Amino acid sequence: MNKNIKTNNWKDVSKEMITLIGDHSFDEKTCATKYRNLRDHYMKLKKDHLNLPSGSSPKTPPKWPFFQLFGFVNKRVMLKVV
Repeated sequence: MNKNIKTNNWKDVSKEMITLIGDHSFDEKTCATKYRNLRDHYMKLKKDHLNLPSGSSPKTPPKWPFFQLFGFVNKRVMLKVV
């Protein structure tokens, strides 16, 4: 992705967060870092959830409140792999 487009997108996210929360500490870098941390946490939970020993009973889905919401990351990761 073009770096300028990415930067502008994070600026938009930052402005929206400031508007919604009223906290001016959400600059572009902070928003990008927080998203990356959430995404990495989701990927770790998903990996742990899917890696079951043979013959094991299925685990219940993780109880992290954002687990279902981060399902869109699966599609993004698949696009990068292909």
